[in-house]
Amino acid sequence: MGIRVPFAKLLQPALGADAIWLSFPVGALCAMLMSLAYYRWGGWREARMLAGDTDAVAIAAEVPAQPPAPVADPCPRTAARGGLGDVLSPATATATASTRD
Repeated sequence: MGIRVPFAKLLQPALGADAIWLSFPVGALCAMLMSLAYYRWGGWREARMLAGDTDAVAIAAEVPAQPPAPVADPCPRTAARGGLGDVLSPATATATASTRD
């Protein structure tokens, strides 16, 4: 928005409503150029998220953990038949069942 709005506001007297629509590709181009410049010359490679003191960092074995929870319980209707029979077409369900055997 920092480039699109001023671009459209400045060129609106000359281009009319087309200035609004031209501001979108101009803004995208500027964002791309700034991203490339940050990737090339920015200091992101030297940045660290954690302090350099490795003694303060917990080892994985010290962190209490729980087993992962299931994302979703299987549907009892389809699990009894062994899969996704009512979701797939009859031809696909037959092909899927034959590949499981």
